[in-house]
Formats: sequence, C-alpha cells, structure tokens
Amino acid sequence: MKYFKLALLVGVICLMSHFYSGDRVFSQSSQSSVQLLTEPALEKIRPLAEKPVKFTFKILDKTGKALNNANIHLTLLTPPRSPWFSTDFPWVEGTTLLDITQPSKTGELQFQQILPIRGNYTFKLEVNPLIVDSFQPFQQTLSLSVSENEIKYRNYVILLVLLLFIGFGGGWIIGAGESLQAGEVVPQRVRLLLSSAIIVTIATLLFICITAEVGSSHSEHEHHQSEMTHSLGDQGQILGATIQLLGQENATVGQLNDFQIKAINPQTQKPISNLPLTIKANQLESNLVIFATQAETDSQGQFRWQQQFFDGSPHELTVTVSPNISSKSQPLQIGKAIEVEAIHPPLVTRLISLSYMIFTLAIAFGLGFWLHRLRPLLNT
Repeated sequence: MKYFKLALLVGVICLMSHFYSGDRVFSQSSQSSVQLLTEPALEKIRPLAEKPVKFTFKILDKTGKALNNANIHLTLLTPPRSPWFSTDFPWVEGTTLLDITQPSKTGELQFQQILPIRGNYTFKLEVNPLIVDSFQPFQQTLSLSVSENEIKYRNYVILLVLLLFIGFGGGWIIGAGESLQAGEVVPQRVRLLLSSAIIVTIATLLFICITAEVGSSHSEHEHHQSEMTHSLGDQGQILGATIQLLGQENATVGQLNDFQIKAINPQTQKPISNLPLTIKANQLESNLVIFATQAETDSQGQFRWQQQFFDGSPHELTVTVSPNISSKSQPLQIGKAIEVEAIHPPLVTRLISLSYMIFTLAIAFGLGFWLHRLRPLLNT
C-alpha cells in the first residue's frame, strides 16, 4: 500500500509537470500579439459616420517588433443581437461583416470599414507564417466598443418628452370628470382630445407615407441614374494581364457575399501574382465608401474576400489595378454593380418598440389622471 501511494504521488507530480510545461509552450506562442490602431481614435468612432474607420493591425513578436511575411486572416463580427434594445439595422446584429485573408510582407493589415450599428465588435485573427517555421502560428481576438451617435439620444429624449406630454395631458383632461350634457355620450373635453389625437395620427401617417414615397422615388431615380452612368465592366486588360472581378450582383442585408479577383496571362493562361489592387465598395445614394483596402494577388493570381452590405440600396464595387511605377500605362479600373435587398425589421422588434411607447403613454396618462383627481384633496 505504501508503494502504491508513492507511485501515485510520483504520477501526479509527472502529470502536473507535463501540464505546466505545456502551458509554457502555449505562452511562448502567445507572446506574439496583434496591435490595433484606428483612425479616428477609439472613443471617437460612431456608427454610420461620414467617413469609414481606418483599421491597422500590426503583428508583433515578443519584443514588440513587426513579424514580417505573415498571412493574416481576419473575421469581423457585429455586436450580438439584443431584442430589447434594437439598433437601426436589426438584421445586421450578430452577423459577420467582413472576412478577409491577406498575406503581408510587412506584418500589417489595413482596411477601411463603415461600422453600421452601436455595440461591441469582435475581431478574430489567425496569423500564420508565409515562410515555414519563421514563427509559431497564433490566434487572437480583439474587441471594439462603439457608442451610439449623440443625435440618437437627442431624438430619444424628444420622443420620450412628447409621449409623456401627450399621455399626461390626456389623463389630466379625462380626469377632470366633466358631467355629461343632454344627448352626449362622452364629455366635450374627451371628444376634443380624441379628435385631436385622430388628426395628429392621420397627419403623421400621411407624412410618413409621403416621405417614404418620395424617398422610394428618389432611390429609384438614383438607381436608374447609377445604372445609366455605370460604364465599368467586370473584366479588363493591363500590361498583358487579364483582370476579372467575380462575385454576386444581388445581395441581402445581413448576409455575406463572396468576391474574387483573378489575374492571368491570356497567352500562357498562367496566373499573375503580386499584382497591386485597390478595392472599394461605394454606397451610391450617399456616395459613401463603406469598405476599402489594398491587396495583392497570391501565387494563384487570385484575391478573395467576403463582405456584407448592411444598407438596402444600390452599391458599386470597384477594383483599380495599378501598373508598375516605371510603366506609362494608365491604371485599369473594373467594377460591378451590386443591388442590395432591404429587409424590414423583425415583427418582434417592432412590437417591442410599440410596447415601449404604449407603456410610456399609459404611465403618463395614469399620472395625469391621478394628479387631477387628487387635486381637490390637496386643496382642502
């Protein structure tokens, strides 16, 4: 029995030493890290800004120096879905906004991206060496918190005050308890209140319908105009290379879309690598750049990425291929028109928002009604 206990103790010690040695190996690989830089600063980033946020990811070793010749795979996830406090784009919540893999000789990944909603964004990175055994592969997850636009808070306060005023005023008037006149079903004050509420409701509905129709007509006009002015093809040639942009022309809000650029020599049909590319995705109605990056074709003469279009409006994806500095050729630009299908917010989200407004009105109504009935008691 004594020998059995001794053997058991030795086994536990060996197991613990193996476990901790494994931890040290893992910590050595995790000493490589990713540094995130943004422009503007983190605290100034807001959703749907006029300019996209510039993200720079630097791959660093344990001494803080750049890890060159790294293959960087990045996945950008939007904030998780919250049915109780929805954002402007409910279908975008809890989805993948961007998935991109890019080899980097300098150990950096740069791109520009519009962040559509508030909340905590997640960046998942996988870093592998382009040169075998030059460093140990590792993964890292970063998060970024984006605050809501200040104008949204102002609008919330205005709506809250308006609902409180209407509810309190209605409760105060009905709480007056005016006696019925001959032939009346409800008091005159209540009739005036209901008539005013109906008029305001009809005017609001008319305003919403008219503005929606004007916006739809304007969007359709802009779309037709963009189709008329869109003269870029999805294929072209430069310096003996054929460049082709492949991908979907129809997109849906909340879903990823696959895109691919191919560069081949038309005579030999061999791929052309290390071809510099400038990629931009533009929202045509506002002429807003929602995504941009610079990349190069890989050894197969290709560059692939996935991105989401969060706004249901026409977009245009353009790729600019720049010739060598010594060449006198003009840059080649190809493109593709993207029609994005908008999706109405979920019914549950709309019902929850409606319940918030009804609850606010009910509270204000009850407060106004109770205070008016309580006033005679306070005066005595």
